[in-house]
Amino acid sequence: MKAIKKISLLCAAALIALCLSQLALAESGSSKVVGNVKEPKSGSSSSQSSSSRPANVRDRYVDDSKANVNDPRPVIEPDIVGNTRGKKTEASSKAAEKSSAPKASISSTSIDPGETLFITVSGVKDIKAVTVKNDFGFSVRLSADPSRENTYIGFLPVSYFTAKGNYNVTVSGGGLSASTFTVAVSGKQFETQYLTVDEGLANSTINNDEASKEYREVIWPQKEKFDSKRYFDGRFILPVQGGINTQFGMVRYTNGVAGPRHDGVDLDAKLGTPVKAAQNGKVLYAGFVKLTGNTVVIEHGYGLKSWYQHMQSLSVKEGDVVKTGQVIGKVGSTGFSTGPHMHFSASINGVYINPLTLVETDLLEQAAK
Repeated sequence: MKAIKKISLLCAAALIALCLSQLALAESGSSKVVGNVKEPKSGSSSSQSSSSRPANVRDRYVDDSKANVNDPRPVIEPDIVGNTRGKKTEASSKAAEKSSAPKASISSTSIDPGETLFITVSGVKDIKAVTVKNDFGFSVRLSADPSRENTYIGFLPVSYFTAKGNYNVTVSGGGLSASTFTVAVSGKQFETQYLTVDEGLANSTINNDEASKEYREVIWPQKEKFDSKRYFDGRFILPVQGGINTQFGMVRYTNGVAGPRHDGVDLDAKLGTPVKAAQNGKVLYAGFVKLTGNTVVIEHGYGLKSWYQHMQSLSVKEGDVVKTGQVIGKVGSTGFSTGPHMHFSASINGVYINPLTLVETDLLEQAAK
């Protein structure tokens, strides 16, 4: 019996020693878990406590000196409790709601006659319900902008006949609060040109009733055509490289008789010089008429067109889709023309605008402002 008691005492002593050894090992270096947060190993020194951690992350750790290892409740990090994150979400939602709210804008509130404005509408559910009333008497058509979600743009050209003054543009409908913009049109003066030409040429073209009737029946319908697809992308190029001998919008007198305004620019070029498409587009017309000779009309989308007249020959036909810089014909002197040159025009549904503006300005960048 004494032997058995002695063995029991030795076993108990050994078990106590083993527990003390494990406890010492845990305190000196092993990781331990409190609640649901794992405490990284401290250094070799027990003095390296949570106070040595960066101040901005200290609260994310558990203070071992205050933790109750028997408490089964999980430790919740202080940056996700309360309603702090809820407030951020609410603010973000309001910002997103505001940015997606229906709104309308105009590219500028001042303009020269012969230039164009852009109307931009975004965030509307039914674009067909949106109307653009304006004092310019132009019917604005809004088309989807493929580069921006739920955004529509439309041209509002200002004719070179428009007098100086203030004009109102009101955009409403489709959930929009009515927005009225006042546009100041400058008093820009266009130059006057006096031409003296052969009477035979004048009588067979600009003074010829048959030639005028043909132009009205064949060419005028092209002006009003509208394609909601956008072909153009970026700035336009000049169809030929050459000096300008007749400016856009000039008031013209031929043999002392007042004629129509010059609706484009005349570019100097030698006979037979290749003529290039000013931008991507679809050919609406390619043919010969007495007044303007061999003529090409290209639709660039949203009713924006470019016109090329008096050519010697043509390289495209109606329905062709062309790329910027593609050759569409050669410089000539057909129709009402006193010598080889390239007559280059631009229009938006029947209203002529300065074609040089298309070369100098990226329309898409302007519309996005």
